[in-house]
Amino acid sequence: MLFAHLTAAVALMDEADRAYRAAIEAQVAAPKAVTLLQTMARFRAEVAALRERTRETTGYGDFDPLDTYVPAIAASHAHAVRAANAADLARNEVAQLRSQANGRIGELLDREEIDRLTAAKRARNAAFDRAVREALPGASDQVATHLMLLADGWY
Repeated sequence: MLFAHLTAAVALMDEADRAYRAAIEAQVAAPKAVTLLQTMARFRAEVAALRERTRETTGYGDFDPLDTYVPAIAASHAHAVRAANAADLARNEVAQLRSQANGRIGELLDREEIDRLTAAKRARNAAFDRAVREALPGASDQVATHLMLLADGWY
């Protein structure tokens, strides 16, 4: 049952992300929208590749090595410290990639476009939050918020 609820939540988040990308295409002139969507796609691909490389390095298995809440791994203390360091470095690299992408986007868009797209991103994040809360109705606000932010990191 839980798996079905989470699968439905992922479908809702995919739909919300498609709506966000459609808002970009609708609210920004075509050449800028193409560049913006390409920048987003490149960022997402780079983070996905980094996530997989880090997963292999850390031994976290199916868990997201970019998430700060990962379970203990069955390993020596030294390996656990190395895995934690690798995950920390990967999170720092994601922050740098995000900063670079946001810099490119900031140079591309004017203030009004940024404001409109910020509203669209807020709507997407609100949809993510609703999807998580519907999938896990008994979850605390802290857990639901963390899961929404974790999902955001996958998009």
